[in-house]
Amino acid sequence: MNIKSMLLSSVLLFNLPFALAQTTTSTTENQIAVVDMHAILDNSPKMDVMRKGLEEQFAKEHDSIAAAQTELQTKAKKIETDATVMTKTALAKAKESLQKEQKALQERQIKFQQSVYTAQDNAMKTILDEVTAVVTTLAKTNHYDLVVPKNSTIYVKESFDITEQVKSKLSK
Repeated sequence: MNIKSMLLSSVLLFNLPFALAQTTTSTTENQIAVVDMHAILDNSPKMDVMRKGLEEQFAKEHDSIAAAQTELQTKAKKIETDATVMTKTALAKAKESLQKEQKALQERQIKFQQSVYTAQDNAMKTILDEVTAVVTTLAKTNHYDLVVPKNSTIYVKESFDITEQVKSKLSK
């Protein structure tokens, strides 16, 4: 084998994978779609139902905490105004009692917020699971290889946007 044929065969072997890759990509086009999750969730009747349900579920506790805050503020003002006529011992006890109530109220607020966040997360998970199922069905039906959130893309042609199709399926 002469040098010329060895050089030619090494060039061919080196370029073969690139030639095959170009052939493969040109014969199969990837189907890509985008979904505007914000548009879907912002206009979703299920989101409105979830918000109203959470408000109803937590309204009583929210109002109770607000009333307790008002009561504490009233007690603090009373202690402040009565401080000049109270004994040092009585004033110390009143301030200590107020601090304990404030601490208990803070703990109650933290538990309340955690309960609200947990309920929101669970409700959102249910809604997002439904959206994901609809997107998956559309992707399989329309042979999409990839569906990405629209807010994750810098640029996308409008023809790739399947948001309205998802909204339509969710409203059924």
